Amino acid sequence: MRFIATLFWIFLFGHMIAYVGGSILGATYNFTDASILGVGIAVIVYLVSALTPEEQTQQEA
Repeated sequence: MRFIATLFWIFLFGHMIAYVGGSILGATYNFTDASILGVGIAVIVYLVSALTPEEQTQQEA
């Protein structure tokens, strides 16, 4: 469930970044490019979270 929620929010933020960035640059909003941006960011976030080691808490040790 956490992967679905993360994908949803990153997808939404990717669209927001594409919309605001396009407005600043004077470009038109493109749903396809924004979707690719959102999915790309999600893949990067998932890879970074998978590659970083988890620290043990004092209770687990």
